[in-house]
Amino acid sequence: STLFSDGMLRLVTVILGVLISVLGTHGFGHHLLDDFMFRKGYTCLNQGSYGSIPHVVYNFSEQVRREQEYNPDLYFRSNLTGSPGSPHYHYLDRSIKAVAGLIGANSSDVVLVENASYGINAVLRSVIRFLGRRKSMLYTDHAYGMVKSTMKLMAGQLPGADSDPDSPFDTPLVQVNISSLLGEGITPAKIVAAVVKALDANPGQVGLASFSHITSVPGLIFPVKQLIDECHKRGVLVLIDGAHAPGQIKINVEELGADFYVGDLHKWLFNPRGSGFIHARPDRQRLLLPSVGDLGPGDTLMQSFFSWQGTVDSSNYAAVPTALEYRQSIGGEAAIYAYIHNLAITAGKQLAELWGTEVMVEDGAMIGAFVNVRVPCTAPCTVNGLTVMQAVWEDNHEFVVPMGAWGAHPEHVWARITAQVYNEVDDYLRFGATVQKVLKTETAART
Repeated sequence: STLFSDGMLRLVTVILGVLISVLGTHGFGHHLLDDFMFRKGYTCLNQGSYGSIPHVVYNFSEQVRREQEYNPDLYFRSNLTGSPGSPHYHYLDRSIKAVAGLIGANSSDVVLVENASYGINAVLRSVIRFLGRRKSMLYTDHAYGMVKSTMKLMAGQLPGADSDPDSPFDTPLVQVNISSLLGEGITPAKIVAAVVKALDANPGQVGLASFSHITSVPGLIFPVKQLIDECHKRGVLVLIDGAHAPGQIKINVEELGADFYVGDLHKWLFNPRGSGFIHARPDRQRLLLPSVGDLGPGDTLMQSFFSWQGTVDSSNYAAVPTALEYRQSIGGEAAIYAYIHNLAITAGKQLAELWGTEVMVEDGAMIGAFVNVRVPCTAPCTVNGLTVMQAVWEDNHEFVVPMGAWGAHPEHVWARITAQVYNEVDDYLRFGATVQKVLKTETAART
């Protein structure tokens, strides 16, 4: 006789299938490193800068590239087979729907772009035409460098040159100082208050405001919902730079209500580099134009504008559903967000304890999978002529972690570390010990 009846075996199989679909087949931690392509001996604590992709996603994008090369005409031409779309457009449509599902949007309100930098430039260069002469653009001092550079270009401030009085771009800029708040216990409420103060100091003058959903450095979640609401109360359009949000925290763009939301898919979502999106509210889409003026298929005029940006390798866009399927296989979005958030907080506390320093922010609402820990040295914190970041890399070629004086106190140097599904706490302790080692070397050299 058998231990279980056939009916019982079928029931157990169904239950196991449900558990696997809910909990994933892997869990999180170092064993997931086998899924990725990292060189042996390198530990990634800087997921945010360039991202990383698992083998399964790389292999799929490579498959699409081969499909392109087997017959480029068949791949790109939408009218060759008599069908309404080519493989190129089929992949775009499939990925747009996947992105829309991830960010809580209608697929007709989403377009794919190369990256957040492209998307933000498309928005700023388009919307400026409708702001009205001398309308200001507002941003914070924690905006990404590219956002600041583009806004300055719109203001006629060319890099390395004085303002051009004859420039066709003459939009005034309003910068909100957030860095000073880091020295006095920064909170979401204080960020909102600083922005409201700047808006009310320029009544009726600000036409568009841009905020990071998660700042690049020092890697903090901003209260974008409240900022959007305060701007809309004053008739100000809002552009959210969400480069670091997809894959790090849950997003619902419909609930946020920003006029424009731009994000990257390669930084945290495990999609190949050169993939991002723009979400535009239906009533704002008429304001938006791409850098390349051409028309392709699309459910809306905005999608038609963006669907054909010249001949490009669309394999990066095509991989989005595969990246999301991989994430589901290891536990799903909610489980990933919880793991990387909790790991970031734990790692930050243990690193600060090891160094005898502090974390920049303790409010969990402002932390996703970035955490900033003060390095036990004072600026400029050089080691034998190298920055501490360079010295750590040169020591054992294991870690690359951005470090800089990002707070209110210019003498403080902070390390911005990231947490990802393949990391565990001992990664950060090894990094911390390496920092101590290279700093001790510099101290010994001075004595």
